[in-house]
Amino acid sequence: MKQKEAVKKSKIKEAWKELQLGAILSVAISFLFCIYAPMELYCNNKGEFWFDGVTLLPVLLVLFLLVFIVCMGILLILYRICVQAYRIGIAVYLIGYLASYIQGTFFVKQLPHLDGTQVDWTLYQGQRWVSLIIWVILIIAVILTIRLAHMERFLVIAKGIGCFLSAVLLITLVSVMITNHAFERKINAYVSTRYEYEFSENENLIVLVLDAADARTMTAMLDTHPEYREMFADFTDYQNVLSGYPFTMHSIPFILSGEWYQNEEPFTDYEQRVYQSAELFDTLEERGYRMGMYEDEVPLLDSSIYRFENIKEAEGLTPSEFLLFMKRELQLVGFRYAPFDMKRYCLVTGASFQELRGTNYEYPTYSFNNARFYEDLQQAEVTTTNDKCFKFIHIEGAHTPFQYDADVNVIENGSYESNMEAAMTITGRYLDTLKAAGVYNNSAIVIMADHGYDVEGNTTGRQNPILFIKGRGETHDTMQVSETPISHEDMPEAFQKLLDGAPGNEVFAYEAGSVRERRYLFYYYEQENHMEEYVTNGEAKDTDALVPTGIVYDWKE
Repeated sequence: MKQKEAVKKSKIKEAWKELQLGAILSVAISFLFCIYAPMELYCNNKGEFWFDGVTLLPVLLVLFLLVFIVCMGILLILYRICVQAYRIGIAVYLIGYLASYIQGTFFVKQLPHLDGTQVDWTLYQGQRWVSLIIWVILIIAVILTIRLAHMERFLVIAKGIGCFLSAVLLITLVSVMITNHAFERKINAYVSTRYEYEFSENENLIVLVLDAADARTMTAMLDTHPEYREMFADFTDYQNVLSGYPFTMHSIPFILSGEWYQNEEPFTDYEQRVYQSAELFDTLEERGYRMGMYEDEVPLLDSSIYRFENIKEAEGLTPSEFLLFMKRELQLVGFRYAPFDMKRYCLVTGASFQELRGTNYEYPTYSFNNARFYEDLQQAEVTTTNDKCFKFIHIEGAHTPFQYDADVNVIENGSYESNMEAAMTITGRYLDTLKAAGVYNNSAIVIMADHGYDVEGNTTGRQNPILFIKGRGETHDTMQVSETPISHEDMPEAFQKLLDGAPGNEVFAYEAGSVRERRYLFYYYEQENHMEEYVTNGEAKDTDALVPTGIVYDWKE
């Protein structure tokens, strides 16, 4: 009897010794994919997510537990089959763990952009080969270790790697969370559609931003679509405009403030300062304007955001669909860490998370989606007030994905030009709505883009956005065209002059034909921590005229 108990205890001890390694690797894998990766991604991109660390962490803990149970469950099944199968499973886990860590840490800069663009995976075959080589090298390394050092020694090595790398990741994550204030609560606010179609009977300043609408493409379309010239008959078309940045994140606060961001401080601090104290907003309040900010990526950083009448307190910030939220977190992590051929199934955008923002809203949440905006516009009931009104409206415009026809129907295989036509249809309907309500004439209107777009898909060709301006009471028989060298840095002054009653062709201090050095800070998508300065004395549309100064602005922790 004692012998049987001794044998049983020995088997239990042996099983525990074996399964201990499986548990360590299962914890390591679960921690990498379910805690470290999503939390690190959140911390380094706080401004792009509506949720905060307090909201995110419980989701990640549940995800961690589920993945651990699955990983450990598979190993237990293999162990019940035979010890050899279990050890093969350990080897596979270690290879997958190391390969994922290496790919997600050192080989992410050349991946496609998660901006909604349809990805042509054939352009990334180099990345595919890198991924395959990493896996092959690790497989060979594990096999050689087992052959040369024998299985028992390999298991010790695997245990050490799992413990060591997890400890490194834990220390790194704690540092990142502290540095980026991961658990700083975001205010419970949401951007609603409230007062979107309430206008002043006296004075309005309306800024409609069509995302990624390029001036070069627009100029060509004016020749093929004469109705656009008629639509903008009362406007001045500024065709020589240079944006400050190639992407929305930096462009919008720059347009509102004229203040350059140069990686000298956390971007969230810069954003917060713009929305707290930009001269434009202070002036509008001093002059008695009610302000509406219809921008679904406006930073909800502190209570100063309530200066905009459509941004209201929410009753709670929780994912509306818990399981779907977890799925998208895994997709986000998978795009970075998964083997190359699996990344195409992990495409996810910020908008995918935005639509899962669940709370009890008194008014619908604002969305910059073209189709939704156009549908709401067609059904809009315009009201008027004696109060002066400011509206800043940012819509999808010509931005990827290319999914609209000229009538704003969602289609397959759209193009940049068809998205531009959709944006013009929306703009025309918006202007007609203002006219029908009798508020068009008393409105200063700016139709602009945050940045341009290169139809060839080159990031370097996004510096020339559209800009159409009409002052209050301004009318023309035909659209005015100006080649005045303008920078987005000039926009706050232009807004000021529009408030003062200036016509659209007199809001800038420069004249057509004047030579002016303009500045452009270029960076690649999701690589904004490294900016390169360019200047030009030529036309904004001429990418070749952009000359690098050699000055770079790098974010240093």
